[in-house]
Amino acid sequence: MNNLRFFIKFFVYSILLFTICGCQKPQEKKDKFSKLKKQVTDLKNKEIVIPDSLMIYKKKTDTLQFINLRKNSNFFDTYKIVTYINGDCGSCVMQINSWQRVLNMLKYKNETKFIPIIYTTDINLFKRKMAPKIKISHPFYFDFKDEYITVNKLYKYNEQFYTFLLNDNNQVILVGNPAYSPKLMKLYKEEINKRIRKQ
Repeated sequence: MNNLRFFIKFFVYSILLFTICGCQKPQEKKDKFSKLKKQVTDLKNKEIVIPDSLMIYKKKTDTLQFINLRKNSNFFDTYKIVTYINGDCGSCVMQINSWQRVLNMLKYKNETKFIPIIYTTDINLFKRKMAPKIKISHPFYFDFKDEYITVNKLYKYNEQFYTFLLNDNNQVILVGNPAYSPKLMKLYKEEINKRIRKQ
């Protein structure tokens, strides 16, 4: 059963990696695929550090406040989906709305938290220009120092691999953004349900 599950995961990641490689020459595609495959392998079971300096932003009330997630057991004694969004990139911010399907999946699963981390160089510009385009009402966590990327050394990896399903020890279970891939969405859902049942 474990071998079958590993094969399914590898198959899903293979589709994701080929999508990233795009229309390249066969050898270039093969080299890039090998590199990306190694990145996924390297990230598996890696412990992801969630910075102390994050500030929570609630769009409904337009409030921004400091929150130390390390001291919040509701976030660290549970499974979580963490994703990184470049708040200075208009198209990246627009894609936040794609997460509504993931939030619907988590609606009745309090055991799994969603932590969207946004980096922006200008919070006022973000609130004025970007925030009105966001349709989902879920709180966001601003990382003004970009520590999520630097502390975890994620700059070494493809941006497609900045999203993770983490266990209660913040170790990587799955890599990749389920909001953009139905196959990854299914895999995330299966993993979450399986692990919750074991608790």
